[in-house]
Amino acid sequence: MDPHLIENPKAPIPSYEEQREHIRAVKRFDLVALILGAIGLVALTYAIGTLLNPFVLIVGLYIVLTPYREYHAARTMMWAGGLIFFFWFFWTTAGVLVPFIIAAVIAYLFNPFVTYLHVSKKVPRILSSIVIVGVLMGIFILLGFLFIPSLVDQTGSFITRLSTYVSNHVSQLDEKYIKRLLVRGGIPSRTADQLVTGQVTPQIRAMIGEIPSVILSLIEQLPRIVERLLNLIIVPFAAVYLLKDWKKMGVAFLDLFPAKTRARRELMLENIDRVLYGYIRGQLTMAIIVGSLGALTFWILGVPYYGLLGVVIAVSDLIPIVGMLFSVIIVEIVIFLTMQLSPGVIFSGVAVIGCLHLLESYILGPKIVGEGIGLPPVIMILSLILFGYFLGFIGLLIAVPATAVLMMFLGEYRKLQVETVE
Repeated sequence: MDPHLIENPKAPIPSYEEQREHIRAVKRFDLVALILGAIGLVALTYAIGTLLNPFVLIVGLYIVLTPYREYHAARTMMWAGGLIFFFWFFWTTAGVLVPFIIAAVIAYLFNPFVTYLHVSKKVPRILSSIVIVGVLMGIFILLGFLFIPSLVDQTGSFITRLSTYVSNHVSQLDEKYIKRLLVRGGIPSRTADQLVTGQVTPQIRAMIGEIPSVILSLIEQLPRIVERLLNLIIVPFAAVYLLKDWKKMGVAFLDLFPAKTRARRELMLENIDRVLYGYIRGQLTMAIIVGSLGALTFWILGVPYYGLLGVVIAVSDLIPIVGMLFSVIIVEIVIFLTMQLSPGVIFSGVAVIGCLHLLESYILGPKIVGEGIGLPPVIMILSLILFGYFLGFIGLLIAVPATAVLMMFLGEYRKLQVETVE
């Protein structure tokens, strides 16, 4: 009830519609004030932009909008600002966060087992976490001693062969040789002259001229690569502490969901957990199976570097759609550089990758992953492009599950909007 009714009891009591109109007028005034405040904040930010950074901006945004969080526009701006800041922070620190991402995946996969031991067998979480991570690291170290020397030798041999091939054929890339190739391909002689003189030869010379700078940049990146490898030492320690406190973090994580009741939040978390756990476990399992089958098949066919190709196929299999195309390209390059070429040999690489893809899609996938993550192919491709552009290889790995979680958030948000209107 309005204050003037309390001050003047004899005043006529406004009708229900008049009270609603008064409330709407107050909300419109607050909304106008909010918009003017946002414009003023943007102007101030522009004026002192060189002194600001995203941390200061996000804190200022939440300080300004928190008193207005009961309004839909303010909540939307807070969510949008939080998401933008999250993606900026993740993009900026992606290289540093890699060990923690790996540790989080390990903790997420083994948390059900740690919880089972704690509830059923009364084993302290810290003890079971140390044992599980220790056993897992021991398995990785053993596999490293068994396979990494061979993979390093195969990789070095392949790079040497590739360098030799380039060195032997660069001398043949003169204008007459390129023109003969174009004429054999059916291009008229005059057109071939114009292409060679105006486009092909300058491009080739530019590419060859860039080789020293590329090699120098790779050498300059070596310290950073070594630093990233040393950061992997953090993985087992982070995994232990994440496993130990996973339940506490889950309780805090529930508060992030836009649901009105705790039961609804728990249901949403169960759905996300079901999708993510099934996807991560299934993709890792299928990658190991497909990579092993690929290496075995190429070994039987006599393709060199079959171990290296198996690792490439396994890693590429973690990236939907794009990974298969990358595997085909790498396999065909190896075949082209190392084997006596014939239509059957060239086709064998494509046939093996195609058969592995069919095996994964129609036999392994339904049994291991189940119904899948539920994203349309167009959304999946778009997410791979965007995450890959901003976050590189790590972005390609997390694009599909992260997009699935975002789609679930949007679905829950739409339900809340419908319920609010009703």
